[in-house]
Amino acid sequence: MSNPEANEVVGQRLKKIRKALRIKQKEMAKILGYTQSSFSEIETGITGINTDMYIQLVEKYNVNPDYLITGRGEMFYNSSPEKTKPEPDDTEYTFDSNIDS
Repeated sequence: MSNPEANEVVGQRLKKIRKALRIKQKEMAKILGYTQSSFSEIETGITGINTDMYIQLVEKYNVNPDYLITGRGEMFYNSSPEKTKPEPDDTEYTFDSNIDS
């Protein structure tokens, strides 16, 4: 993002996300492949978040990208949506070969 005000807002959201995860800045920076100082610059809005970090936050931490960029929605996606199996259908079907089409 090239807009300094937007950088600051997204940086504040990134900081909220990190704190919600209870991860220190240095640790998250390392996990995402950044130095602590460059990560700090993103959190404070000096520089904008790049596409690589954006993708990593979504993939590694289930961050809701809409929340990160716009502030809308929940901070995180559910870690794994519950997969439900359909209930077995006990209905008995018969085939009537005398039905005209």
